[in-house]
Amino acid sequence: MFFEYLRISPSYLLATQCKNVGELAKRLGDKKDAARVWQTYCDFGNVFNALFVTWWAQTGIHLFGVKSERPRVAQIAQLHGGVSVDDLAADCGLKLNQYIAGDHVGQGRRDCMVVSIPLNLTRATALKQLKAILDAAEKLSPPMPASPHGLVNNKLQQKRLMRGLRLVYMKAARPKEEMWRAAARARISTVHRSLNPLAARKDTKEVEARRIVTIMASRLMHDTHLIAENAARGIFPSMAAGAAVPFDFEVLGKQLAQMRKEEERQKQALPAKSMKNKLPTS
Repeated sequence: MFFEYLRISPSYLLATQCKNVGELAKRLGDKKDAARVWQTYCDFGNVFNALFVTWWAQTGIHLFGVKSERPRVAQIAQLHGGVSVDDLAADCGLKLNQYIAGDHVGQGRRDCMVVSIPLNLTRATALKQLKAILDAAEKLSPPMPASPHGLVNNKLQQKRLMRGLRLVYMKAARPKEEMWRAAARARISTVHRSLNPLAARKDTKEVEARRIVTIMASRLMHDTHLIAENAARGIFPSMAAGAAVPFDFEVLGKQLAQMRKEEERQKQALPAKSMKNKLPTS
């Protein structure tokens, strides 16, 4: 969603048209604001010419997570009562070193714990004691390293983000069309889903529905614009007020149409199986 909102941001589009941050600062009229947008552009790249599946593998995963294997619990060694202390120490030391150089590195060298679980304990007792050890360790363990571009924790829902994107797409496809028609095409209202975007302007049957949907669409468009412009400044999802470049739907419509053509060209060039392959995990 971060990726898609950058694609509708007027400020981000400006960044792709500039050679350096100085040129962007002149066009935005604010050096600090331009620096934020330029940094996001340097990190994410030109999202208008990128297919998401390849962009994620090459760029996105490094921005949003730690590139490593999924962490998992593993048995390193087992102590046998009939074996000498020296042999146990040598065997366990070897296996521990192998784990540290292998799986521990592959899983991002996250904080781990070596514990002893007597096998003659009942499972319930062992789990209870293990939980107490983990609870104590959790308070002392340092936090995971933050990803370069984390997401803002707030109440914005994916459904609303999707509705905002659809509304912008529909408005950009027909810039001169009334807002309620774009909203009807984007299906932003479940109550007024039957509103016909092709109905004649003089049709008075749905006047009130058009008025309500126009108000809903105007608010959603305002929020979507803020989210897109904050995304260009590296903050997502956020409706915080700040510097912003207004939508130019005619320009955006041409940009989105060109972008979709480029996406189709890149999809055709990919091997048949590549679109179905699993993406790297973070």
